[in-house]
Amino acid sequence: MQQSNRKSLTVLAPGRMNLIGEHIDYNGGFVLPAAIDKFIKIRFERHQQNHCIIHSDRVKTSEKIDLKQLKASKPAWLNYIKGVVYHLNLRRPNQISGFDAWIESNLPIGAGISSSAALECGIAVGLNELFGLKIPKSELIELCMQAEHEFAGTLCGIMDQFSVMMGQQDHLLQLDCKTNKHRLIPAQFGPWQLILLHSKVQHQLAESAYNDRRRSCEQVLNTIQKSIPKYQYLCEIPIEVLTNFKTKINPQDFKRATFAIEENARTLAVVEHLHHLNFEAIGACMLQSHRGLQHQYEVSCSELDFLVDTACQFEGVLGARMMGGGFGGCSLNLVHKERKKAFIEHMHTQYFLHFNRSLEPIEISISDGVKTIKNG
Repeated sequence: MQQSNRKSLTVLAPGRMNLIGEHIDYNGGFVLPAAIDKFIKIRFERHQQNHCIIHSDRVKTSEKIDLKQLKASKPAWLNYIKGVVYHLNLRRPNQISGFDAWIESNLPIGAGISSSAALECGIAVGLNELFGLKIPKSELIELCMQAEHEFAGTLCGIMDQFSVMMGQQDHLLQLDCKTNKHRLIPAQFGPWQLILLHSKVQHQLAESAYNDRRRSCEQVLNTIQKSIPKYQYLCEIPIEVLTNFKTKINPQDFKRATFAIEENARTLAVVEHLHHLNFEAIGACMLQSHRGLQHQYEVSCSELDFLVDTACQFEGVLGARMMGGGFGGCSLNLVHKERKKAFIEHMHTQYFLHFNRSLEPIEISISDGVKTIKNG
């Protein structure tokens, strides 16, 4: 394959929010994410040597990667890049020569807004264009997910990479994670606004807790498949069928599976509520989602529970929930625009009084997915 004659280019790779549908992508359900207007910016320059040098403003360092020795190692953040390059090489052998990349980011790390997927997808799109690999977006999404599995050790689903790659301005993505097909849902919230509150508690999804939840769901599915093989994904199973198997399933696994099936139903309900502009019902579903994540899936933490409880007691808030993989990160809040300033001030004060820690409010708009902003 003939290489591109481009010598340099720059890409913007956004983070993502997820209105509802947490821990559902790897269970074959529906999710409702969107790309947001917070980005990782990556500038690429090509050369002919068998290495790349990654310059990062976040960690204030430069790291050299030998393109002939792509193995997971420390520092951990570099593995997201190595994994993508490795999988690009599998699909287009000997097409990637050396390159340098300069990374700038305004995405908070550990906030649950997919800084890792943004980095993966930004690297994948940039190298795909820089070297003329002509790999379709659908394949780039899959290889970025595989890179995270194999090099970062997080058995994530497809949602993060898909929304970072395929996001469209002012639209949510109703993504069917069984088929990876999606449709665009207008993000019309009227007088209401989505605001993230970053707890400044950082989760570590590569640790055992995230993968343990996935294994719980897989075990429940395997148990039911032995009697009813037609079900390929947990979220296909009606709650009544799951209940019939309760005595054959570990109680903790049963709780987690119950959450997944109920969360999938909530996601579809929110799509209908958006269609009818029923914002009160959307807020109620958000709070139900949080309670399930808190008590059934057990991926919340005291800081997130406090943020959700305090927000839902504030006049002008319709609903709130934790967002992301869990154990820290952000809460997502549906707030009346006229109460936004008072809400942020109230939450900041209460959070600091309770935890002696400042939170970070993040106002978001829904944006396009990864895009090239400059070619050379």
